[in-house]
Amino acid sequence: MDKSQYLVELEGYLTALTDSERADVLNFYSEYIDDANLTTHEEIEKSLGTAHQLGRKILADFSIKETEESLGKNVATKTHLNIKMIWLIILVLITSPLTLGIAGMILLIMFAITFSAAAVLIAFFIALIVLFLSSAYIGIGLIFTNLIVAAFYIAVAFMCLGGLFILFAVSFLILSWFVQAIANLARFLYGKFSRKRKVQA
Repeated sequence: MDKSQYLVELEGYLTALTDSERADVLNFYSEYIDDANLTTHEEIEKSLGTAHQLGRKILADFSIKETEESLGKNVATKTHLNIKMIWLIILVLITSPLTLGIAGMILLIMFAITFSAAAVLIAFFIALIVLFLSSAYIGIGLIFTNLIVAAFYIAVAFMCLGGLFILFAVSFLILSWFVQAIANLARFLYGKFSRKRKVQA
């Protein structure tokens, strides 16, 4: 009864996986529980963690695998998968014992810094867009009354437009690089975490 209840709980946390992946995982852990002769709920949780913790670990494993398989894909796809993987690894690490919880918090802080930097860049984008639109509006409005001032404002508008393109390209490359660096750190911490759990088991 305890084994089947645990597996039902675990299945509820694996909805992100395909049916066949979920079936493989459940079969694997069912056999693991039988082979290890774990009979009570406490024994199962002592060996595998709660169903929620194990579910997060499994999703993190699948996310790492999916990210590694996407190495040949475009940067935007890799960045999206890296962010998903980092978040899952953070969830696994912060629910671990204190030392791993601290590693998870460091990772979470780095992840938060990345998104704060992204928010600052978005603010710059908005400021440049507003400056572009207002300069273009003023410049066009002054074309028939003061051509020199109109040309100045139109030139400012084009400079803002050029700045937008440059800022977008540079920001995308920097954020993609930073997310990749955090993803590498996340994989490293998660690898240490997995090895430590195997030693403790």
